[in-house]
Amino acid sequence: MTSLPQRFAVVADIHGNRWALEAVLADMRKRSIETIVDLGDDLYGPLNLHETANLLADVPAIRIQGNCDRILLEANAVDSGSTIARNRASLTSDMRQWLASGQKTVICEDILFCHGTPWKDDEYLLWKLTAQGAVMRTQDELENLLNPVNQSTIVCAHSHTPITFHLVGGRNVVNVGSVGLPAYTDELPYPHAMQAGSPHARYAIFARHKDAWEAEHIAVSYDWESAACCAEKNGRQDWARWLRRGIASWS
Repeated sequence: MTSLPQRFAVVADIHGNRWALEAVLADMRKRSIETIVDLGDDLYGPLNLHETANLLADVPAIRIQGNCDRILLEANAVDSGSTIARNRASLTSDMRQWLASGQKTVICEDILFCHGTPWKDDEYLLWKLTAQGAVMRTQDELENLLNPVNQSTIVCAHSHTPITFHLVGGRNVVNVGSVGLPAYTDELPYPHAMQAGSPHARYAIFARHKDAWEAEHIAVSYDWESAACCAEKNGRQDWARWLRRGIASWS
């Protein structure tokens, strides 16, 4: 059990976007926020994982390991020309150790922090995947899924889509969105697209009001054109489109 201040920030899904991270950290400084919870997926992507890692090394934070953090540490065979393969080859021993240090879940007072769900780092909490794409879970489905969880607030990431979902019983599920990648598509287990709707860097600020936590979703402008150009230079036109628009579609 870790105690929290009355006000703190949560970031997630930075994905090597040091331009977005710099802007978010600057925004936090303006707001005098010192405590940060990082929900993972910090380095993977065709952007700038080394400068991102250097920035994060200087930021004390409670860290969760995301699915992409885990994948970068695995040794399974992948396409030698893929972003995963290039990222793995670029990791230093210090970066590997840092990625491995993240926990799967963290409980602080009455909040549970996770990357995907409390049980799986690569599963969406607020959405289910169907042959028709990503569909938001109903109140009943989410209540049943979270029945084993005792905490009143569950904070997650993975979908890159900022939203607060109020459950009938009084609990809240907060997805803080993505600092570094506002939209993407995936083909597994069914083709689907996730999107924030704009290219801004996203994070959330939590503040204690009486006996409950309230989340404020923050959208920060930054130099997303530089990030998109970097993605293009590294052969990822898809990332460049997502970074410029914050919109993705599966076709």
